[in-house]
Amino acid sequence: MSTTDSFFGKSILVVGGAGLLGKEFCDELLSAQAQVIVADINSAELSRLKSKSKSLICVQLDITSEEELSNSAKMISREVGK
Repeated sequence: MSTTDSFFGKSILVVGGAGLLGKEFCDELLSAQAQVIVADINSAELSRLKSKSKSLICVQLDITSEEELSNSAKMISREVGK
């Protein structure tokens, strides 16, 4: 089994996914056919990412806010179905 196979069909949340390293993680996970959920505070960069890949689920999130974390977790759960 290759590393790519181990991500096939998995749902993976990348916090900080609109940043420099986060984008690289997202690209690799997408190429491995994972369902990628990108969470980041930078809405402009999230929009750019979404325009490049319609399969991404993008969530604007400030991880220092408990309310945003709770609301985002519920939304992601509904979107992903898990």
